[in-house]
Amino acid sequence: MRVTTVLLAVAMVLVVASAYQHPPTLGCWRDRANRAMPRRIRGNDLSHFPGDAIMKCNSATKERGWKVFGVQYGGQCWTGPLAHKHYKVYGRASNCRHGTGGGWANSVYSTRG
Repeated sequence: MRVTTVLLAVAMVLVVASAYQHPPTLGCWRDRANRAMPRRIRGNDLSHFPGDAIMKCNSATKERGWKVFGVQYGGQCWTGPLAHKHYKVYGRASNCRHGTGGGWANSVYSTRG
């Protein structure tokens, strides 16, 4: 009985932990006024909790059936139906921080995973 309880508890922890893992990252990429990913998804407090912004953007992008999204400037969510083809258009950036991009820089993620 005790072993079963411990195994059940471990399984529950693993399920909860996997629900909070960020999606696979594709790196930090430059952006410009003519956006590499043209659709901004606005939501309730996307930038209030940076880690939450990644998960919310991931969910919103998945709901639309799109493959890639970027988080910019601490919590802005950028995506689009062809984002997976265009996110690299301006080259790599080096100013992304904490997985939530930077000024004119997207931390890019795949919705796979």
